[in-house]
Amino acid sequence: MDYKHTFLAGFFGLCAILLASGCSGNVQGGGTVSFPDGTPLDRGIVRFSNNQYQYTGDIRPDGKYRLGGLKPGDGLPPGTYQVVVIEVYDDNEVSILDAKYESPTTSGISFEVVKGRKEPFDITVERSHTPRIPPPRPPADGRQ
Repeated sequence: MDYKHTFLAGFFGLCAILLASGCSGNVQGGGTVSFPDGTPLDRGIVRFSNNQYQYTGDIRPDGKYRLGGLKPGDGLPPGTYQVVVIEVYDDNEVSILDAKYESPTTSGISFEVVKGRKEPFDITVERSHTPRIPPPRPPADGRQ
């Protein structure tokens, strides 16, 4: 029995150390999404992703967002992240955001997350030159 308890104590201790060391370098991510004239994008989602991680945050009416992974505001591990901004709109609204921001290969936005970074991840986006009408949504009851 002593061996079993020693093994379990060592195992859980190692898990605690790994968990603490994995989170210790995380950086709180957030900032503002706005147009070049300073007007905030007042709705949508920001997504930071790389080969290992994906973090998202909702854009509030003031243009600010806070990233979260498993839970809101849990922080990003250091690394380089590609960024997408996806506009969310209601029925009958027109998209004002350029479509290039919806893909990490065309957005042109990336950030290097460095341990200890305190400044926000502010994003400047451009308006669409040709406003897009969103595709119709299926009915809430699932019928077409």
